Amino acid sequence: TNRHITILKAMRDTMAERRNLWAPLTIISSLAYALIIMLLGGYYYYVHHKSFYFSKDKISLYATIIITTLILTKATEYILISDANQLLDNVRFPLFIPMAAILICVLIDIEVALFTTCILAVVLGLSLAVDHSRFIVSNLITGIVAILSAQNLRKRKEVFGVCAKVMRIRSVRSWRR
Repeated sequence: TNRHITILKAMRDTMAERRNLWAPLTIISSLAYALIIMLLGGYYYYVHHKSFYFSKDKISLYATIIITTLILTKATEYILISDANQLLDNVRFPLFIPMAAILICVLIDIEVALFTTCILAVVLGLSLAVDHSRFIVSNLITGIVAILSAQNLRKRKEVFGVCAKVMRIRSVRSWRR
């Protein structure tokens, strides 16, 4: 309803005021958080996926998928909250993580896709103006279903079947609420 949209806008504005994004301490803590995640990811990939870790092509493809996912998710959040129509009622939690998971699974590796799904779900769940627990759970479940369904893809048209499974899982979760 319009009341919920107003509440979300107020919550986003309050979060923006509290964050004070351009304060030196905020910038340093954000960089530290990003560095910790990068170091943990780098260590994981170095220990378990050396071929991925040393491949410049795969790393650049991986970075492109991650950055595109982050940009699309934040842009969608902005559009959903700033738009005054009823779009927010129909799209509770944007599902960009399963698409990133499918791309990483098909183009890189299934284990890399699982690790990335978990990291992206937590990072986006904490950074977006949504109900964190429901967002993380719905994106983790749909991301894992997408990965398990996409691990044996051989044709481009099979991606649509995987997307249909993910949307079916999502609609069942929304209906049970």
